[in-house]
Amino acid sequence: MRFTPIRVVCNNTLTLSLSQSAKNEVTLNHRRAFDPQMVKDQLGIAHEKFAMYREMARFLSKKRAKNGDVIAYFNNVFPLANSKTEVRDYADLSRTAKQAYDVLETQPGADMAMGTWWNAVNAVTYLTDHQLGRSADTRMQSAWFGANQAKKVRAMNLAVEMAEAA
Repeated sequence: MRFTPIRVVCNNTLTLSLSQSAKNEVTLNHRRAFDPQMVKDQLGIAHEKFAMYREMARFLSKKRAKNGDVIAYFNNVFPLANSKTEVRDYADLSRTAKQAYDVLETQPGADMAMGTWWNAVNAVTYLTDHQLGRSADTRMQSAWFGANQAKKVRAMNLAVEMAEAA
């Protein structure tokens, strides 16, 4: 068992998914009793990760974010390519950073943590998971395994860092 970005529908896609490297995988044979907890532990689907995520979410939902700090945050998450210009306000942001700023107050659930770092993180998540990309399949692949997955992790860590500094 392993996670794969390939939707397995036939032997060809199964072979392709198995030929790629995976960070975590579990191999079981038919002689051993299936232990779902052992599989979860080996695949990295542990409760500790969810508990850590929950604590980060609680922390961020209690920390107020100033508008200038949010603009700097979005600029850091979605920087301008090859730009020497210092970002000072909304007009200086990249197109994607502006999109994230624009969904800050309108994303689903925005009213639950308005004006907090948690809301800024959710703007990044909403944008990458539901708006960026050519199709639902490419968005899902990128959100789970690709560049947007790494971007969301970096965005969460940056938000915690900026909330602690504030």
